[in-house]
Amino acid sequence: MKNLSAFVILFLFSPLILNAGTHCERLSKEEKARAEKLLSEIKLYDCCDDTVSNCLKKEKVCRLAERIKEEICLLIREKLKDENIRAEISNRAKSMTPQLKKPEIELDDSFMAGDKEAKVTVVSYICARCPFCAIITPKLHKEITEGRLKGKAKLYIRPFPLKSHEHSVEGGIAMIAAAKMGKFYDYLIKMQEDFMNFSLPRLNVYAAEADIDIKKFEEVSKDPGIKKYLEKSKKEGLKNGVEATPTFFINGKKYYSNYHIDLLTDAILEEYERISGETYK
Repeated sequence: MKNLSAFVILFLFSPLILNAGTHCERLSKEEKARAEKLLSEIKLYDCCDDTVSNCLKKEKVCRLAERIKEEICLLIREKLKDENIRAEISNRAKSMTPQLKKPEIELDDSFMAGDKEAKVTVVSYICARCPFCAIITPKLHKEITEGRLKGKAKLYIRPFPLKSHEHSVEGGIAMIAAAKMGKFYDYLIKMQEDFMNFSLPRLNVYAAEADIDIKKFEEVSKDPGIKKYLEKSKKEGLKNGVEATPTFFINGKKYYSNYHIDLLTDAILEEYERISGETYK
């Protein structure tokens, strides 16, 4: 959480949606001039070796050029300064291009959502008591199970309790117990939707609401192996450079860019198009 900038936090709560063609069309005359200047200066990091504006004029238009154009317009609408917009695009490039260190991640199917055969694997390290995780995870889950990412991406959650969050260990244990009982996302989303009312006694309430047998849930939660699993997941995250939650990996590449659900979804779609050979219109 400590690495999230003010404007990233703003986007987590923003209702704006990144729909193709909408943001650029809604710019004022002055904002359009800013956008045109940025588009003529910022170069694409993949697909086309030129500025965004020039790439959009090519006979074969790179889909990424359209995505970056819309992101720039969205950021302008959110009143970001030019230097912050450049930083956001740079972070997206850092997220989506090959990285030197490949993470070692245990893909436990009891924490998976989506189509197992989907081409894009998204891993999210979360803390049970992380407020930003409670905002983004249900939205990402919905996109993957019934939205824009359905059939294209699958999601794996990795528990990563933070000492700065009270009851993060207890919450993490409850998450793992629910996963062991085949009810992980049913339980997790109940817990996240009730984030502000959380208390230890409510861990059983979430189990009941997720149609989990409470007696069995309590028994599984007391299994010493559950806590060992949580510790192992935390160590794995640390080894992979996780410092805050949520932290995402898209097909093994650490995501450094904006956490707004539409920008995150857009990046995942970019990855899908790249590996599917659909980079051009």
